Amino acid sequence: MAKFDIKYDALVYMLTPYWLRRPLMTAWLNWLCKPITQLHRTFQKRRENDLFRESIDSTVPRLEYMLNSIFYPEGTDTTENGSYGYRIRIDKVDKQDTGHIYLGGIMQDLDEGIRIYLQDEEQPVYIHTEGETLVAGNDFVVKVPAAVDFDEARMRMAIQNYALPDKTFEITTY
Repeated sequence: MAKFDIKYDALVYMLTPYWLRRPLMTAWLNWLCKPITQLHRTFQKRRENDLFRESIDSTVPRLEYMLNSIFYPEGTDTTENGSYGYRIRIDKVDKQDTGHIYLGGIMQDLDEGIRIYLQDEEQPVYIHTEGETLVAGNDFVVKVPAAVDFDEARMRMAIQNYALPDKTFEITTY
């Protein structure tokens, strides 16, 4: 028996004295308990959703678990031998390292901070352009099987709820 699993029909029957346990009396008492039963059912559904939401964090296995549990119906993601078949996967994108440039004998103007000067030049040398530093690409790719019918906006919202705010991603099908 799970926590908070109360069977109100049985409880009403057990708490009613034996000389009053007639069908009409039991039906009337169950009818009186119906609002409490509905409230309890709502509480159980809400608790189940909250436990699921709290179990998800920004790690890749938990994000994959969340996506697969939302976008796959129960029992349709296993193959004949019981292993998991095609599922939603999250793959890391290998970013190219921009590298470090050693300029030899450089002088850095401490008053102005970010400008770097060569010894013989008075113009600042920028190591990377603004476009190179702003566009860094995606951090991960969400790969969805082509057989899965999904709403991309809903999937994007679910990922953005749990992924770290600075992470960017792309959704592709395979």
